[in-house]
Formats: sequence, structure tokens, C-alpha cells
Amino acid sequence: MKKIIDQQKQYLGSISESRGASGGIVTIWDRSKWICTAANSHQNWIKTTLDSRTGNQAVIIYNVYVPNHYREKEIC
Repeated sequence: MKKIIDQQKQYLGSISESRGASGGIVTIWDRSKWICTAANSHQNWIKTTLDSRTGNQAVIIYNVYVPNHYREKEIC
């Protein structure tokens, strides 16, 4: 995903890389409309805070990947 985002000049993104063949999360936004003021990630989630370039809107986006295994679910 990082490679794809880097190729697209209009977009930026926050990424939590996959572990092996499972997982991986991405949040992508249009850089002409949004400014990222904070991005935190873990292997199971991304929290991204975006402010509108017009200054009249702010959003916080949580993307969560919940694993299939019970023990990992508890940790998540």
C-alpha cells in the first residue's frame, strides 16, 4: 500500500503493515482537501486526525482489524 500511495501524488495515507498473509490497514485521504494533524498506529488499528483545508471541519478516523484468534482478540 505504501508504494501505491507514494505513486499517487494527490493522496496521502497512514498504514499499519500486514503480518504475514493477514491484516494490514490503510487510511487514505485527498491531500488537497485534508491535513493530517496526527496519526498513530498499532498492528491492529490506525487512528488518524484530519483537519479540513477550509478550516471548518475536523475528523478522527479509527480503522480496526480484529484478528481471528481468540488470544489476539483479547489483546486487541
